[in-house]
Amino acid sequence: KMGVLTDPNTRGVILNTIPWIDAKLSRFVLLIGIAWFVALSHKSMEENTYISENSLQPGMVRSEYSKHKQTGLTIQDHTLYQEMIKQFTDIPLSEIELRLRSIGLEVYRQSYNITHPYIEGSISGTNVYGIIRAPRGFSTEALVLLGSIDPKDPAAPYTASTIMSLCDYFRGKKYWAKDIIVLFTKDGPLGVEAWLRAYHGIHSGSITTHPLPASGGSIQAAVALKVHSANPQLVDVRFEGINGQQTNLDLVNTVSWISKRMGIPVSLHDMLNPHYAEPIFPDRFLHMLKSSLRGVAEQARCYPNGLHSVFLPYHIEAITLEGKSAVEDDVYYYNSNNNAIIKTCEGVFRSLNNLLERFHQSYFFYLVTSSDTYISIGLYLPPFSVIMAGPIIRFLCLWMSVTSPAGGSASSTPSSPTTNDKRKDSNTSQTSEDSTPTKPDSPVISPSRVEQWQPLPSFLPLAPIFMIPHAIGIATYALTPYIVNYIHNSYGLDYTITIFMYLSSWFIVSLLLPLFYYHTINTADWRLIKCFALVLYTLTIFALSMLNFSLAFMLAILTSTVVRIVEPTGGNQLSKFRNMISMLFISPPAISLCIVYLYQKLILGLTFRGFAHILIRYMEVLNLGIVGEYTLGMWQYGFVCLVLFPQWQLFWHLALL
Repeated sequence: KMGVLTDPNTRGVILNTIPWIDAKLSRFVLLIGIAWFVALSHKSMEENTYISENSLQPGMVRSEYSKHKQTGLTIQDHTLYQEMIKQFTDIPLSEIELRLRSIGLEVYRQSYNITHPYIEGSISGTNVYGIIRAPRGFSTEALVLLGSIDPKDPAAPYTASTIMSLCDYFRGKKYWAKDIIVLFTKDGPLGVEAWLRAYHGIHSGSITTHPLPASGGSIQAAVALKVHSANPQLVDVRFEGINGQQTNLDLVNTVSWISKRMGIPVSLHDMLNPHYAEPIFPDRFLHMLKSSLRGVAEQARCYPNGLHSVFLPYHIEAITLEGKSAVEDDVYYYNSNNNAIIKTCEGVFRSLNNLLERFHQSYFFYLVTSSDTYISIGLYLPPFSVIMAGPIIRFLCLWMSVTSPAGGSASSTPSSPTTNDKRKDSNTSQTSEDSTPTKPDSPVISPSRVEQWQPLPSFLPLAPIFMIPHAIGIATYALTPYIVNYIHNSYGLDYTITIFMYLSSWFIVSLLLPLFYYHTINTADWRLIKCFALVLYTLTIFALSMLNFSLAFMLAILTSTVVRIVEPTGGNQLSKFRNMISMLFISPPAISLCIVYLYQKLILGLTFRGFAHILIRYMEVLNLGIVGEYTLGMWQYGFVCLVLFPQWQLFWHLALL
């Protein structure tokens, strides 16, 4: 008995069905995928969070923080550091060192220099860190508590004083089995990256560091603090890292579990649980959907949103805890606690102290709808795959038309049977099949001719069409530091403006260059070009979803329908103009500008004063992405230049035909 794909009769049915699906159903897959994804925020689709790593034992944690004594010390430090910033416009490192030594920590300094092609000279910085040696361990493992003392950050005095109070409390306990390293930095993620490179003995790249005078054990986890007021009542958790990497879900669940037991409100992306915010958000479904979409926006942004972000590429699970006294929209609280951030941090460190091995059991790919519920990778990938079904089906249909009999399309009319077919003892079956009515809109392929497909077409004559866009992308990426520095040194323009001008010039070149040779592409060639482009596009989006699902999901929503329908119009100028406008709207500059605007407007709540203000923010983001490639290991600029932009140019060729 023949298989489904080896039997000519069944193969003919399958090959006739694919064009019908492409014509009738592909236009609806985007709506189906989006509706399916939105439905995941419903309570019937969500999963309750749980702790996979039993050794954490967050339910065994009891707060021992002495409220009266430590609160007094914290308030004194608040006042002290605020006075220092007024007097010195900074918190002197010597004062940090003196305070840590008075508590009883081993205190050290670390110096570093940052150099990259987009700054003149170098940036020098110094970190201060202290170590609480484990009374019950041998310095084989360590935990990190860190905070920023950047004078530009209004939260710096409160953060520094809270960490000092925690150090004073931690130093007197004898149950620590891991070293606790306390780190203070002034340069944000760059300072933490410099310290991590020195800690792990990495001395190459744009950040050069001096060897650390002393170190602890292997870092198992890190907690960054950011305290916005003297009496924070709410703990907000940040867990997205550089390039959209997420921390292990067990660490997030540990914070939520401990805060819940202590009656401390906890939020994710400034979104409280529905039972905390019930008077404000009576509709639970909309609240969960908004929370998940905020998480998608944070992950797709790819930029560090806290000091914890730098730890994740080193396979160190980390989070940022922000202590706040209020959040937007006058969210309702109950059972608030003036020591919320300190008690939560205490509980998290005591749970991490029980950790026997690195985090590995829970999810690394997830979407969080609240502190109690989440969406796993097994639930959100199917709707994403449905959205991507449109380009896949269109590719199959085009590939059939390229390899169909007699070089025609998949809709070629069937011809008479061959001599070999006449010799087969299947006359009855053949007559019955020929008499079966076919769908009027479905291309028909004769089962007797399924085996007569032409050999695979050669892509060699079209090699220049494929190579030119990729050559432009490589040139754009490789020449960036040289041309940007030449323009900066020759005309004295700021690096932010220079980078924007450089990238805009390359984009204009890529728009105009195909005008000189696109007319040489004939009807048969464009099918091959689109097949190649759709394969690259589909593989890229699916591969990106394994690195940063949110970014891949947004790109699929914005581009999947356009890349499916953009094809030569046969001289129809109105359709050609529509294709060109559609391709310009999904170009990398347009998509990145749209993402920047929506994030700044909807997530951060910024008010823009005209298009010029939006453009300034956009240029700053471009500069941050390019500089971050040299300093923090961000890959977005390389991905756009070497992968996404060449693929867009292939579809732009088709829009011009």
